[in-house]
Amino acid sequence: MPQGDVNDENFYSGNTITEPIADIRSDGIAEKLISFGFTSDEAQEIRKIFVMCGVSSLEGCEPTDPSATIDGLVSFRAVWDKDRTFWFTVDKREVFYIALNGVDVYDTDKGGFLINVNDVHVPESEVSVDTYNKLQDLAMAAVDGYLKYPNSAYYDAWAVARADEKYMIQGEVQAKNALGTKEWLHFKVWFDNANGDYAIEGITIDGNRVY
Repeated sequence: MPQGDVNDENFYSGNTITEPIADIRSDGIAEKLISFGFTSDEAQEIRKIFVMCGVSSLEGCEPTDPSATIDGLVSFRAVWDKDRTFWFTVDKREVFYIALNGVDVYDTDKGGFLINVNDVHVPESEVSVDTYNKLQDLAMAAVDGYLKYPNSAYYDAWAVARADEKYMIQGEVQAKNALGTKEWLHFKVWFDNANGDYAIEGITIDGNRVY
């Protein structure tokens, strides 16, 4: 046992270097794969596929069927954010399919790597309040044209979705028939704003396409 000053409270010796050095952090992909049941060697090899496809994390990925295992056929899914949903599928302990928003990223039947996830187009989905209000007005005017008694119509339960310049707004209208009976009808109106005019592309009322 080395002899030293019994009053020395230091636990190590050496010169202090002031220059910082960055930590090296694991992306956690291999560890997540191991938690799914892969061996360490399998996880390291499969990780290479995900890295090649631009996938930096498998955080949030869970099997779509809790009873399925990697020894059979199982798909894993993660919602990355409100605009991106990530999938990959395993068959007999091998990853054969990866997708983002329904776009094929990796498919062994198509030769393997197809596209980096960062190159998958994610449609713009934000809708401003002004646009939302404008689409409501346009939708009510359009649906009114198909109601027998538009002056008695009452609109409610609005919702809107967007994919780049394509918009869809839906809601419910309380319409009246010739007998005076009122019924709630669900409707959807599709718009194309490519030319800045919110042109109507389609209308459904009560599940039937009328335009």
